[in-house]
Amino acid sequence: MEGKNQDTEFASTTRRTIFLTIIGITCAILLGMLVYMQLVRGAFYGQKSEAQGIKPLVIEPVRGAIYDRNGVLLVGSQPSFSIMVTPKEITPDAIEKLAEILDVRDSSGAIDVKYITDRLAPYKGSFEQVKVWRDATAGMIGKIEEWHDRLPGVVYISESKRLYLTDERLSHTLGYTKEITQKQLERDTTKYYTPGDGIGVAGLEGAYEDSLRGVKGYEFVAVNALGQRAYGINEGRKVLDAKDGYSLTLGVDSKLQEYAEQLMADKRGAVVAIDPQNGDVLAITSKPDYDLNDFNGRTPAKLYSQMLNDPDKPMYNRATLTRYPPGSTFKMVSAIAALQEHVIDDKFTFNCPGYFTFGDHTFNCDRRIAHGTINVENAIRVSCDVFFYQLILKEGFETWRKYAQMFGFGQRTGIDIGEEGTGLIPSDEYFTRQYGTPKWPRGVLVSLGIGQGDMGVTPLQMACYAGALGTGSMCRPHVVKSIYNSATKQTDTVLPQKRDIPIDDAVWTVIRKSMYDVVNAPGGTAYTVRIPDVVMCGKTGTAQNPHGKDHAWFIAYAPADHPKIAIAVLCENAGWGAEVSAPIASKLVEYYLTGRRRDLTPADSLKAAQPQQPLHADVLGQ
Repeated sequence: MEGKNQDTEFASTTRRTIFLTIIGITCAILLGMLVYMQLVRGAFYGQKSEAQGIKPLVIEPVRGAIYDRNGVLLVGSQPSFSIMVTPKEITPDAIEKLAEILDVRDSSGAIDVKYITDRLAPYKGSFEQVKVWRDATAGMIGKIEEWHDRLPGVVYISESKRLYLTDERLSHTLGYTKEITQKQLERDTTKYYTPGDGIGVAGLEGAYEDSLRGVKGYEFVAVNALGQRAYGINEGRKVLDAKDGYSLTLGVDSKLQEYAEQLMADKRGAVVAIDPQNGDVLAITSKPDYDLNDFNGRTPAKLYSQMLNDPDKPMYNRATLTRYPPGSTFKMVSAIAALQEHVIDDKFTFNCPGYFTFGDHTFNCDRRIAHGTINVENAIRVSCDVFFYQLILKEGFETWRKYAQMFGFGQRTGIDIGEEGTGLIPSDEYFTRQYGTPKWPRGVLVSLGIGQGDMGVTPLQMACYAGALGTGSMCRPHVVKSIYNSATKQTDTVLPQKRDIPIDDAVWTVIRKSMYDVVNAPGGTAYTVRIPDVVMCGKTGTAQNPHGKDHAWFIAYAPADHPKIAIAVLCENAGWGAEVSAPIASKLVEYYLTGRRRDLTPADSLKAAQPQQPLHADVLGQ
């Protein structure tokens, strides 16, 4: 009885009530948590459950801006989207859907999946993201968002593309970016680039690629079984920020550049203007040129092929790569060599009857004019060929060649755009190879005396040469004046690299007086282009062309007492240097030094509709 009473007491109504209450509360809590997890946080935990791994998403840096010497923004960047694909994750159905979204079609007009499969083929089975489309439209991005469930391994990223903000083109100097090639990827020891990345391949964009490109950043995210983003680590916080590229400030004066491009609009040739005191490139123009916007984003293969095959070679940089004889602009080299080596003095004379006979060949003077008895100073002023035919024979080939090299000819100037030829200054070995015998005919020297024959120069070399004639020093030309690091807020200035030319002051006096007379004295070949209130010194040149009209040259520096600008103008197949190139140089020098801009003529401002003569091997330095 006693035990039975104890059991009844243990199972009392009070105990039962407490026990049932605890069970009820527990069930209510579990049910509440279940409702919260399923209904309130269901989407969040669904993503958590789907997350299969961690993937880094690239954060593209903004490419560095480019400014002119006065702070005018020449090249900036604007937002753009690119589509990335992970080859390991994408399916055949997804490839077909992506091709449809991108509207990629073959020649018959059908959706072309081959474009995408070809892009992915080198990376088959890889988890590396491949950029299959650049500069995607808003419509494409919207469709990718809409169909994301059917596009495993497909994502889009925000990046930037170049924005050109001024009228002047500077095409060959600025250069452009294009998609990196497989060979470039293989050579990339830093492993910075990934398939589909843009890379600078020409001009400053190529030469300063490491500075302009910046440093990629990464955001690490969890991805689901389809390779699509599920959630961001630390609520989407960027784990590694991108570092934008450095900005470049050029020595180029954008207004002078614009004027030069307008003056050369209907011509084929080049203009180079430098500051002879420090080597800053003030303007550099090659015509014909091309529109950099055609390379901004996706460049159709057909357009690129058309430009490469254009007979006028718009992508060929005539300012730094041509190899044309300089004509009479080279006469100062012969004169300096003879005066410095005391072969002649400033009073020495030759007779000019209007022609010169050497062996069985007769060489005519410029326009067959008989200048009579003439010294070196006047020979430069009136551009007497006969004087210099005889002078190079008197001073000798090796002396002439020594001084040509002293002024930087036959070698690169070292300009910082990564695209430059050496020109040609022949040697004894060169002529031996050309003629097959060490006893090559000495008659070839006669033509060299007036800047003709087997020799070639670039307009860039000629601008540096003009500057050296005015200052006595050779400056290494450079387009970039300074580089700004936005992260450290520091600016690195490009320091001038100069070397003095060992020429006696008395020799410089004769040469500079001669070049002064060319422009400012009656009878000078450029007397018609003298500038009011500005003393410009220069030299005309007309280079013979066996394939058509002569090439017109003019070089100059100003002001005479302390040069601030040196310039070279080359107009291909244009005729006399005094009539074509000298007026262009005169206008540009006057504008730079005074701000006065002469009105553009219709021929200057409009591109001529007349067809150009076809190019020949000598244009391309072959």
